[in-house]
Amino acid sequence: MLEFDLVDNGTLDTVIEVHCTECDRTWEEVFSQEYASEFRDSDTGELDMDAFIDGYDVTCECEY
Repeated sequence: MLEFDLVDNGTLDTVIEVHCTECDRTWEEVFSQEYASEFRDSDTGELDMDAFIDGYDVTCECEY
């Protein structure tokens, strides 16, 4: 199973930290501001994480 957290790396990119609970691997996925803007609330700027992850196929190398 994959777990996702939004992290700040000091850039304008959207960075998601991904953790695989099967193999315990953790890595970052970086997305451009343009791509992520489709999933942000226009009033608050909050990222709709569920829709964001559903729109992008993130998988682990262990292929749990």
